[in-house]
Amino acid sequence: MPSFRKLANTLTCLMLVAKFDSGGFCYQDVKGLFDSLRLPTCGIGLKGLWIHVVALSPELLDLMAGSLTNLEKLKLSYTRLVGDDNDQRTGDKNVFFEKMESRSYPDWGLRYLDVESWARSPGDRIPPEFLRRTIPSLREVGTIDWGDVELKIGPWY
Repeated sequence: MPSFRKLANTLTCLMLVAKFDSGGFCYQDVKGLFDSLRLPTCGIGLKGLWIHVVALSPELLDLMAGSLTNLEKLKLSYTRLVGDDNDQRTGDKNVFFEKMESRSYPDWGLRYLDVESWARSPGDRIPPEFLRRTIPSLREVGTIDWGDVELKIGPWY
Protein backbone atom coordinates (compact mmCIF):
# COMPACT_ATOMS: atom_id res chain seq x y z
CA MET A 1 0.00 0.00 0.00
CA PRO A 2 1.46 3.39 -0.94
CA SER A 3 2.10 6.14 1.59
CA PHE A 4 -0.23 9.10 1.41
CA ARG A 5 1.74 11.42 3.72
CA LYS A 6 2.41 14.02 1.03
CA LEU A 7 -1.24 14.07 -0.04
CA ALA A 8 -2.93 13.65 3.33
CA ASN A 9 -3.70 17.34 3.85
CA THR A 10 -5.36 17.70 0.46
CA LEU A 11 -7.30 14.43 0.18
CA THR A 12 -11.05 14.84 0.35
CA CYS A 13 -12.13 11.54 -1.17
CA LEU A 14 -10.26 8.27 -1.52
CA MET A 15 -11.20 5.12 -3.41
CA LEU A 16 -8.99 2.11 -2.73
CA VAL A 17 -9.14 -0.83 -5.08
CA ALA A 18 -7.25 -4.07 -4.46
CA LYS A 19 -6.13 -6.47 -7.14
CA PHE A 20 -9.06 -8.69 -8.14
CA ASP A 21 -7.40 -11.91 -7.00
CA SER A 22 -6.37 -10.51 -3.60
CA GLY A 23 -9.95 -10.38 -2.33
CA GLY A 24 -9.52 -6.93 -0.76
CA PHE A 25 -7.57 -5.26 1.98
CA CYS A 26 -6.86 -6.80 5.38
CA TYR A 27 -6.81 -5.04 8.75
CA GLN A 28 -3.06 -4.42 8.56
CA ASP A 29 -3.42 -2.75 5.14
CA VAL A 30 -6.11 -0.40 6.41
CA LYS A 31 -4.15 0.39 9.57
CA GLY A 32 -1.09 1.16 7.43
CA LEU A 33 -3.15 3.54 5.31
CA PHE A 34 -4.55 5.33 8.35
CA ASP A 35 -1.08 5.53 9.88
CA SER A 36 0.19 7.18 6.69
CA LEU A 37 -2.65 9.73 6.95
CA ARG A 38 -1.93 10.43 10.60
CA LEU A 39 -0.75 14.03 10.68
CA PRO A 40 -1.60 16.79 13.16
CA THR A 41 -4.76 17.33 11.10
CA CYS A 42 -5.51 13.62 10.86
CA GLY A 43 -8.40 12.95 8.60
CA ILE A 44 -9.72 16.52 8.69
CA GLY A 45 -9.91 16.87 4.92
CA LEU A 46 -10.95 13.29 4.13
CA LYS A 47 -14.72 13.31 3.74
CA GLY A 48 -15.29 10.20 1.61
CA LEU A 49 -13.76 6.72 1.55
CA TRP A 50 -14.55 3.70 -0.62
CA ILE A 51 -12.80 0.47 0.34
CA HIS A 52 -13.22 -3.31 0.11
CA VAL A 53 -11.92 -5.40 2.97
CA VAL A 54 -11.50 -9.15 3.10
CA ALA A 55 -12.79 -9.44 6.64
CA LEU A 56 -14.86 -6.91 8.55
CA SER A 57 -14.25 -7.02 12.29
CA PRO A 58 -15.26 -4.91 15.29
CA GLU A 59 -11.63 -3.82 15.60
CA LEU A 60 -11.62 -2.57 12.01
CA LEU A 61 -14.73 -0.49 12.68
CA ASP A 62 -13.07 0.83 15.87
CA LEU A 63 -10.04 1.83 13.81
CA MET A 64 -12.14 3.61 11.18
CA ALA A 65 -14.29 5.44 13.74
CA GLY A 66 -11.26 6.51 15.79
CA SER A 67 -8.99 7.50 12.91
CA LEU A 68 -11.41 9.25 10.58
CA THR A 69 -13.76 11.12 12.89
CA ASN A 70 -14.65 13.70 10.22
CA LEU A 71 -15.45 11.16 7.51
CA GLU A 72 -18.95 11.85 6.18
CA LYS A 73 -19.39 9.17 3.50
CA LEU A 74 -18.16 5.59 3.58
CA LYS A 75 -18.71 2.88 1.02
CA LEU A 76 -17.53 -0.30 2.68
CA SER A 77 -17.64 -3.71 1.08
CA TYR A 78 -16.50 -6.93 2.68
CA THR A 79 -16.23 -10.62 1.95
CA ARG A 80 -16.84 -12.03 5.44
CA LEU A 81 -17.58 -10.97 9.00
CA VAL A 82 -15.11 -12.02 11.67
CA GLY A 83 -15.12 -11.59 15.43
CA ASP A 84 -11.38 -11.03 15.67
CA ASP A 85 -8.72 -9.56 13.41
CA ASN A 86 -6.44 -12.50 14.11
CA ASP A 87 -8.96 -14.76 12.39
CA GLN A 88 -9.18 -13.26 8.89
CA ARG A 89 -9.99 -16.49 7.08
CA THR A 90 -12.82 -18.34 8.77
CA GLY A 91 -14.00 -15.96 11.52
CA ASP A 92 -17.12 -16.45 13.57
CA LYS A 93 -19.87 -14.02 12.53
CA ASN A 94 -21.71 -14.64 15.81
CA VAL A 95 -18.72 -13.28 17.72
CA PHE A 96 -18.80 -10.22 15.42
CA PHE A 97 -22.40 -9.43 16.37
CA GLU A 98 -21.80 -10.18 20.08
CA LYS A 99 -18.84 -7.79 20.21
CA MET A 100 -20.65 -5.11 18.22
CA GLU A 101 -23.65 -5.14 20.59
CA SER A 102 -21.55 -3.33 23.21
CA ARG A 103 -20.05 -0.81 20.76
CA SER A 104 -21.25 2.62 19.76
CA TYR A 105 -19.53 5.39 17.83
CA PRO A 106 -21.21 8.63 18.97
CA ASP A 107 -18.17 10.77 18.05
CA TRP A 108 -17.92 9.47 14.49
CA GLY A 109 -19.40 12.12 12.17
CA LEU A 110 -20.33 9.55 9.52
CA ARG A 111 -23.59 10.52 7.81
CA TYR A 112 -23.82 8.23 4.77
CA LEU A 113 -22.87 4.58 4.78
CA ASP A 114 -23.17 2.04 1.98
CA VAL A 115 -22.32 -1.49 3.01
CA GLU A 116 -21.86 -4.17 0.37
CA SER A 117 -21.70 -7.79 1.39
CA TRP A 118 -19.89 -10.21 -0.91
CA ALA A 119 -20.44 -12.98 1.64
CA ARG A 120 -21.85 -16.32 0.54
CA SER A 121 -23.55 -16.91 3.88
CA PRO A 122 -26.77 -14.99 4.65
CA GLY A 123 -25.60 -14.71 8.28
CA ASP A 124 -22.69 -12.54 7.15
CA ARG A 125 -24.98 -9.65 6.28
CA ILE A 126 -25.41 -6.66 8.57
CA PRO A 127 -28.97 -5.33 8.99
CA PRO A 128 -29.27 -1.55 8.41
CA GLU A 129 -31.00 -1.03 11.77
CA PHE A 130 -28.00 -2.61 13.49
CA LEU A 131 -25.71 -0.03 11.84
CA ARG A 132 -28.01 2.87 12.76
CA ARG A 133 -27.91 1.80 16.40
CA THR A 134 -24.11 1.55 16.38
CA ILE A 135 -23.43 4.82 14.52
CA PRO A 136 -25.96 7.41 15.78
CA SER A 137 -24.90 10.17 13.34
CA LEU A 138 -26.01 8.19 10.28
CA ARG A 139 -28.63 9.83 8.09
CA GLU A 140 -28.67 7.21 5.34
CA VAL A 141 -27.68 3.55 5.32
CA GLY A 142 -27.65 1.46 2.19
CA THR A 143 -26.96 -2.25 2.07
CA ILE A 144 -26.32 -4.37 -0.98
CA ASP A 145 -25.97 -8.13 -0.96
CA TRP A 146 -23.84 -9.50 -3.79
CA GLY A 147 -23.20 -12.88 -2.15
CA ASP A 148 -25.75 -14.79 -4.21
CA VAL A 149 -24.96 -13.14 -7.54
CA GLU A 150 -23.00 -15.24 -9.99
CA LEU A 151 -20.47 -13.15 -11.85
CA LYS A 152 -19.95 -14.40 -15.37
CA ILE A 153 -16.89 -13.34 -17.26
CA GLY A 154 -17.45 -12.98 -20.98
CA PRO A 155 -15.32 -14.55 -23.69
CA TRP A 156 -13.24 -11.36 -23.88
CA TYR A 157 -11.54 -12.19 -20.58
